[in-house]
Amino acid sequence: MGRAIGGTVVNDCLTCPFHGWKFDASGECRESPGCEHPVKGVSVERYLCAEQNQMVLVWLEGGRDAVRRARAGIPLAPSATVVAAAPSFIAERGAATSPPVESEPEQPKWRVPVEDVVHGGRYQFVGLVQHEIAAHIQEIPENGPDGAHLSTVHQNFVVESLSWLLEHDWDFTWTPGDTPDTKHTAVVGMKLGLRVLGKFVSALLVRVHVTQVGPALVHEYLTLPLGMGDVYFASSVTPVSPLRQRYTHCMWASPNLPRFVAKLLLRGLLAQVNRDVPIWNNKTYRARPPFSKLDANVKRFRAWFANFYGPQSESFAEAMRRERESVLEW
Repeated sequence: MGRAIGGTVVNDCLTCPFHGWKFDASGECRESPGCEHPVKGVSVERYLCAEQNQMVLVWLEGGRDAVRRARAGIPLAPSATVVAAAPSFIAERGAATSPPVESEPEQPKWRVPVEDVVHGGRYQFVGLVQHEIAAHIQEIPENGPDGAHLSTVHQNFVVESLSWLLEHDWDFTWTPGDTPDTKHTAVVGMKLGLRVLGKFVSALLVRVHVTQVGPALVHEYLTLPLGMGDVYFASSVTPVSPLRQRYTHCMWASPNLPRFVAKLLLRGLLAQVNRDVPIWNNKTYRARPPFSKLDANVKRFRAWFANFYGPQSESFAEAMRRERESVLEW
């Protein structure tokens, strides 16, 4: 399969961009160009999908390889331009030669909530930013409860040249779900302030409400100061391989927010994520790292995230160990 560049849907069949083979919704090959009949015994693996919140959500439970042991949100821009192409990991193992699916995929253990501001079209799409991260899927959302890193990595103003004048001020809480219906979620309440020459300016306070759903999808709502408007971000981590993730932020804004302000906010997000990327790409995993009092939420996060590993899942430590061994072997 030409998994790296994605396929197209023609007559309800997914068409491989490399040789033109067509597969229907059951995963069976229905057409092989140049052949009178489809090649027998050939299928692609299939996954439960849902279109919601202007996104395509794919449930990857029950697969053979490490990529399919995660759950990921795969955003689509309103123009239907693919942001994180599902075929790039659905066909992760030459799926054209995989055996037919003999049973129905496992049903999702939870549902992603409908975000009315996007699903109902109340907010306008602004744009997206995307990064390729050389890290395990657990590393990226671990930033959520890691409040200690905010004052170190993200205190300087997004425009570095103005950091002598302006700096960010962070206040946040992280709370994992504690009921059967919410144990797959975690909530972050955050206040993002601004200091001018070291003095906190309360009139410029941004209130942020974040909900993580599963290990790979985050909903972020920002209420801007001075009644300027509101912003919604959908952030997703799409596993490409065990130690390579596609990190995507899609942004929508309320109609009353001036377009140029929305674009500036998107550029600010890009600047903040760019500060994290080299850290993710170079972090060393330790199963039992030394923690300070400020790191208590990180320990709680790791316990919460452990719920998403199944019996056959490759753990974080196993993925890192295998990576080291493959590098040394090479």
